[in-house]
Formats: sequence, structure tokens, C-alpha cells
Amino acid sequence: MNVRIRNIVFGLLKIVNHFYKKERKCILMIPHNNCKTDDYDIINYKSDNVLCLFNSIIRDKDFSDFKIIIAYYNESKLSQYKDYVSKLAPNVKISFVNANNRLDVIRAFMHTFLCVTAHVHFNFTFKTNKQKVICLGYYNPFKDDFISVNMISKRDYRRLNKMTEESFDFHMATSSICARITSIDLLLNYSKFGISGFPRNDIFYKDNSSIKEQINKITGLDSPRIICYTPTFRDYERLDLEIGDKSLRKDKTIFGSISTEEYNYLTSILQESNSLIVYKLHPWQEKTIIRDNDSKRIINYNYLNKELNISLYDVLAVTDLLITDYTSTVFDFLHRDKPIIFYFYDFYNYKVQRGFSYNPIESVCGGYISYNFKELMNALIDCISGNDNYKETRNIIHNIVNTHHDGRSCERVKSVIRDIYENNISSNDVWKHDYI
Repeated sequence: MNVRIRNIVFGLLKIVNHFYKKERKCILMIPHNNCKTDDYDIINYKSDNVLCLFNSIIRDKDFSDFKIIIAYYNESKLSQYKDYVSKLAPNVKISFVNANNRLDVIRAFMHTFLCVTAHVHFNFTFKTNKQKVICLGYYNPFKDDFISVNMISKRDYRRLNKMTEESFDFHMATSSICARITSIDLLLNYSKFGISGFPRNDIFYKDNSSIKEQINKITGLDSPRIICYTPTFRDYERLDLEIGDKSLRKDKTIFGSISTEEYNYLTSILQESNSLIVYKLHPWQEKTIIRDNDSKRIINYNYLNKELNISLYDVLAVTDLLITDYTSTVFDFLHRDKPIIFYFYDFYNYKVQRGFSYNPIESVCGGYISYNFKELMNALIDCISGNDNYKETRNIIHNIVNTHHDGRSCERVKSVIRDIYENNISSNDVWKHDYI
């Protein structure tokens, strides 16, 4: 949309919004749009911060007199959602809005006092001064998400900065250092950040034995060691992006360009050690270049999602070893206090094309770092043998990127919401508050 036309449209929306009657005890909750790809919703909710908070709020008697509007992405499941909330919270006023319909979301927003989102890629500049918007976040800094004036024009940079500042009043984070970096990434003032932790990480402090039993049953394996592999997407592989590089876009397995012999060797290690790899591709991964090499010991997370209706964080909560690359999921997994292997098979290309939030990135890697398949196998064998050589380093990093280690992130966010309603905090001083 042309900038001038967009300004006119949002100017008119602001005028219309001014005349809309607001329900003070009404909260609009918008999950991350990746939920559409990953098939997350209010039932299968444990991987999205907004969905986790929603399920906590509707169970909380302090919010029993609130009206909650929850955005959804899958129209075909709407009747299931209504049945779910009617059984779980029959006395709470809950309504639904289709997140795929922008006008419906805008109308819902105009009726609410408070809006909770999972990311800042919304334009709420038409909101009134009394309306408040909280972003719960969806990532921690690992790969580079910084937008600089060298990437876009100074005019667009100022426009993005203005839009984000005017749209969002509060942003939750897991620690001060993560908040400071995210503040720079998102062009949002650090004073608006509160340290609550991510609601999705509360699962790591619960009894998840039933999830493991379900995985054992569906795979037919006898209590295997669960290894989760979470590779992120590569910008250079996506030809829909300007920075996509066709020369680097090659067919590969989920472990990169490895031979059949190497793949069979990995499978034999898993067989001998009674281990199972569950891999989860990023929603933005260019899937057309990934060869299907699934086996009884290497399965796609989508299979578990379809058969058991569980999310990635259900799997992570029972994972014994994480293999990852440049995704910030690793910082969430630190709550598990389990071994981690970093698989940087395309380190140079990724560093040049995307880059990292830390330099050197190795300084925040609390685990084995492997730059090729042979090193990955050596690290895997070491971990399977029971060695945990990076436990101390892992705990140091955990304390830096995760202030709270107690499974109470939802409770802290709800405390922020209560303070907003009681006028105890403003967007200029939330960073000063210590929520425990």
C-alpha cells in the first residue's frame, strides 16, 4: 500500500476508533501467525505465548468477569474451539475472531481496552490513548534480526520506528540483556520491556510423563532417548526473498548435504542406543529442497502433531538431547538443563547472509559445536555415552538469558495486566518493576 494512502486509511481508522464504545474488561488476544502453519490453536497451545496465556487466564478466577476475544486461524475447527472453552471455562465470556480477516480483527480491537499479541508486526497506530497493547514476544536474540538504516531508507526506518512506538505500550522478555537487544531489533524503547519470561516455557516445570508415554506408544519404541532437532530456515535458500541465492539452493537432507552412507551411519547409532530423532522444520523453511529420509528412528514432528495433537514444546519438554543451529529455541530449552549440540554445517554462508546477535556467537553456545557431519556424530556419541561436558557453561548462559526459572511466566504476565488495569504501571516505567 502506498505510504500516503496508508496514512490516510489509518488516520480514518483512528477517527472511527475514537467513537467506538470500549469494554474496559475486554481483552483481545492474537496468537502468532505461524500458528496457522504449525497448526497451533487454543487446544494445541503450548508453543505459543499468547495461547498459553489465554489458557491460563480463562482458568483464573481473577479474570472470571472479563470478556476474552481470541483470534484463530483455522475456520474448520471453530466448533471444536467453542466446545473446548465451554467445558473448560463455562462461566467466562469468550468470543472468537478470524485472524485471517483483517477487518474483523480491527473491529474487535476497537471494542477492547487491552490487546495481547505475540509479535510487533501489527499496525495499531489508530488506537486511542486509553487502549493498551502488550507484545509477549516469540523469539530471543540469536540470529540477527536487526534493522538498520543501511538496509532500508531513512524515511522507512523512521516510519517503522514511529509505527512500533505508537502501536505497542509493553513488551515482555526473558531477561534484561535479551530485552535490550530485542529493543534495538524491533525499534521499540527499552523502557517498555518487562521481564516476565515466556509463558510457553512454563511447560518445562510441569509433569510431562504422559507426553513421553504417548510418544512411546505411537512410535512403537521402548522408552527411547528422545533427541529433538530444530533447524531454522535459511534466507539464502528462499528465492522469494531478495537475498536468496540460487547457487546455494541445493537439494539436501535435514542434516545438510550428507551421503546415504552417512545417513545410514546415523541411523545405526540411533538403533544401537535406542534413540529417536524428532525433527521440526521452521515454518519458513524452503521445504521443496528437503529430501524425505524419514525412518523409524528419524521422524518428522508433523507426524506427532497429527497423531497426538501436540506441539513442539510438548516434545521439547520430554527431550533428552537437543540438536539445533541458529534458532533461539535453544535458549528456551535451557530450562530443561539437558545437553545441547549446535550443528553449524553452513556457518560461513549463514553468517554472511544473516549474521548473529552476538559476536562471537560461540560465546552463547552452551554445548558442543559441530561444523560438519563427522563432528556432529562425535558429539552425538559423546552425549549418548552419558557425558555432559557443558553443564556449567549452559547454566551460566541460562542465568543470562532467562531471569526466571520457576514456571510462573503466565502468572507474571497476568500481574502486569492487573497493574495496567489498576494504573500501577505505565509504558515508561515497566522496566523498573520486578515481577516475581
